[in-house]
Amino acid sequence: ARQLPDVNLFEAGHVFAPPSDGEILPDERDALAALLAGRRRSGPHSVQREVDAYDAVDAWEAVAEALGLAEHRLEPTHVPGLRPGHAAAIIVDGEIVGSLGEIASSVLGAFGVPAPAVTFEVDLDAVLDATRRPRRLRRPSRYPMSSIDLAFIVDAHVPAGALVRTLEATGDDLVESVRCFDEYTGEALGEATGENSRSLAFAVALRSAERTLTDA
Repeated sequence: ARQLPDVNLFEAGHVFAPPSDGEILPDERDALAALLAGRRRSGPHSVQREVDAYDAVDAWEAVAEALGLAEHRLEPTHVPGLRPGHAAAIIVDGEIVGSLGEIASSVLGAFGVPAPAVTFEVDLDAVLDATRRPRRLRRPSRYPMSSIDLAFIVDAHVPAGALVRTLEATGDDLVESVRCFDEYTGEALGEATGENSRSLAFAVALRSAERTLTDA
C-alpha cells in the first residue's frame, strides 16, 4: 500500500497453538519468526532477484551460527501453508523445532500479499536451550586457502545438507567451509540420469595449518 514491496521482518513473541489431545488450555510457547518478501540484491551493482526458499535458509543459518548451535540441520517435509517441495523442517539436537520455506501462493493471496515471500519460524525456548559448540580460539593459518567447486548428481530427495556433512567429514582438518551454491534440474539432466535426479554444486574451501596445499 505504501510502495515498499521489498520487506524483511522478524519478531519474537508468545504464540498459542490448539490444545494437545486431552488438554483444555492452548499450547503456549515463545517463537521466533522471520519474513522476507519481494526482491533481494546481494551487492550495490548486482541484479535484483526475487526471494526464494534459500533466503529463508540463509536467515535461519545466520541465527544458528550466531548462537553457536552444535547440531542443526534441515530435512525436506510438508508444512501447511508453505509451497510443496520448497519447505523444510528445522531440526536441532535431533528434535524438530520449526520450519522454513516459501509461503504458498494461496496463503499470500488470502492476505493480499504479492508473491513471493519466504519465512522461518522456530520454538525460541528450544533453540535457546539447545547444545552449543564450545568456543575455542585457534591460531590463524599462515598458509593460503585452496578452493574447489564440486558437483554431484543425486536423487531429488537427497538433501543438500547431507552432502555438506559428508564433505566436511571426509576432508579431515583441511575443510574450512562448504557451501551449496547451485542446483540444476534441467531436461538435459533428466534425459541422462532419470527424472528424479538433480545436480548440486558445492564450493569447498580447504586450508592447512602446516603447509601450502597442492592440487593433488
